[in-house]
Formats: sequence, structure tokens, C-alpha cells
Amino acid sequence: MSAHTITEETDAKLLFMTSIISAFADACEMKSQEAYMHLKKHGGMDFINEHWRDLNAKNVTDALREICGVCRKNGSTANPPFMNKKTVEEETDDKINFMPFIIQKFARAYKMGSQQAYLYLKKHGGLDYLSECWWALHTDNPYWAIRDMYHMCLHNGGMR
Repeated sequence: MSAHTITEETDAKLLFMTSIISAFADACEMKSQEAYMHLKKHGGMDFINEHWRDLNAKNVTDALREICGVCRKNGSTANPPFMNKKTVEEETDDKINFMPFIIQKFARAYKMGSQQAYLYLKKHGGLDYLSECWWALHTDNPYWAIRDMYHMCLHNGGMR
């Protein structure tokens, strides 16, 4: 396997993990960082890391239910509303599809790998901005979303 293939797989994994954490956060009405910490504490992150390919092949609701099942076995008492619904709301599904798309566009625009772009956005508040403002960002040309994310990161100490 070439280094290029490993990088593409790592990028795909990272984008999936970002999206599923965001979906979990939305469903549980948590911030992304809180959702990440909850998943980490209750074994969800380890499970996602190990089974991301299988989870990625499922619809979002089924993937989240499986992850929550693991967390419950490890002491979580969270009861996200989606556990009792048949499907994740269409808006959440749209957000899950938009976030990896725009992170990849950001990466290309600033000549970064997807992983590097993700880490840059995470470090400088771009992911939080994207998660909170995705609806407005996704209705416009990707150029403007990328520019807004860049300015948010720049405002929070990012350089480029």
C-alpha cells in the first residue's frame, strides 16, 4: 500500500469521524467538544476509530444508535432523541454531508491535505463556526464559506 493511499484513507476516516461527532453533538444538543469528550469517556471514540468503515456504510441514524449502544455498555446514561426516532432529521443529514465537502474544498483552496485542514480549522475555531453556521454557509457559493472560515480562523490566531 502506498503512502498516498494511506493518506487518502486517513483523510476519509478523519472526515467521517468529524461528521459523526457533529451529528452526535446535534442530536444530544451538545457542543462538538462536549460530544467528543462524552464519546471518549464512554468508549465511543475507540469504537468509531476501530469500526469507522462499517459505520460509514450505514445510514447516520443506525451508526449513531450503534455508537450509543457501546457508550451505554460503558456507563453512559445519555438518551439522545434519535434513539427513539426512525431517522435522523433531514437537516442533520444535510449537515453531515456538507461538513466533509466544505473541509475538502477548504483544503484544496489553501493547498493542504484534508487532515491538515481539519486540524487547522479545529485549532482556530473554524470547525465550531462551521458547525454553528453551516446552514447559512451551505446555501451560498463554497468560495464564500471558505473565505468566512478562513477569516474566523485568522481572527482566532490562525495564519496562512
